[in-house]
Amino acid sequence: MYGPVSDYSLSPVVSKLLPFHAPRRMKGLMERALGVDQLSHVYSSLRPKEDHHLIPEALLRHLEINVSVSNKDLDHIPRSGPVLLVLNHPFGILDGAILWTLVSRIRTDAKILANGILTAIPELRNLLIPVDPFEVQEAVWTNQRGIRRSIEFLGAGGLLIVFPAGEVSHFRWRERCVADSRWNPAITRMLTIASRRTKDISVIPAYVKGSNSRCSRPRDWCTHACGRSCWDVSC
Repeated sequence: MYGPVSDYSLSPVVSKLLPFHAPRRMKGLMERALGVDQLSHVYSSLRPKEDHHLIPEALLRHLEINVSVSNKDLDHIPRSGPVLLVLNHPFGILDGAILWTLVSRIRTDAKILANGILTAIPELRNLLIPVDPFEVQEAVWTNQRGIRRSIEFLGAGGLLIVFPAGEVSHFRWRERCVADSRWNPAITRMLTIASRRTKDISVIPAYVKGSNSRCSRPRDWCTHACGRSCWDVSC
């Protein structure tokens, strides 16, 4: 049972982002700069109204996100058996919210391999397999556990959604465009191990068309925060 809304905020997110202990005033400045205070307000407005499994869908309605996906593309996703759904990552948390909402219409056993910071939201904990995309010593143990859980989850016949870039698409000076970072080879190694243990894992590549709005990109360079836009996916 989750606690009262008034007793909960997303402030723990800032503590997880910082590699050092910060004074309360600095945390407050970070919360405002990253929009955590606004996210807490949105979360509080959604939390009492929805079953926890519907929080991602409630977020999309709140932000008036338009999603376009054809039945033909959805038909590429098997209705049962182990599936690895691999995508680019242009919009941050919205990608996960939309993919989980779409996939949950045809599968009840979907999880997302995602940034462990999102476990600060209690209702999302059962929907995620957390990993740590930050290059710190503590991330090694967290990510090893996440990889093991992913392999076990695929072995049990689940559908796992992954964003191999590990972070939101951002402006890349070399390519002079907004694009994913280089995809993490750990996903390939995970699939190799899982395939040895579990036969017939379906790997479904999908492409999310779009990018953050221009007004959000200066923040992206600092935080890789998500933006708002129309959302189109094809498998």
